Amino acid sequence: MPNPFPARFLAIVAPMDEKRAMLRHTLATLAYRAARALENAPESFAGFDAAGRQPVQILAHMGDLFDWALSMAQGNPRWHVSQPLAWPAEQQRFFSSLAAFDSCLASAASIHAPLESLL
Repeated sequence: MPNPFPARFLAIVAPMDEKRAMLRHTLATLAYRAARALENAPESFAGFDAAGRQPVQILAHMGDLFDWALSMAQGNPRWHVSQPLAWPAEQQRFFSSLAAFDSCLASAASIHAPLESLL
């Protein structure tokens, strides 16, 4: 049976898949590194205040960035500044935001923003 996709079509699709795969790999690396940095961190670490921003504020900002990237990918860009939650809840929100963005990239859904701008 002949290939139903012309070679020129495959040449356009393959780089997009590679870019998605690379972005997903980057997200997986970030998730792993964040998990290692956060595991066994006591709740008191959330309020450490000697570096400009408290860890809970940094984590909330990172969650906001993934929410924004997801909204960009879905074609509905919106930015929201979240008030930090309690430390365990903020950790959960961060990983949930990251997972939602990864799920979007893993799906067959169209991405409505250049992948390079979502890094």
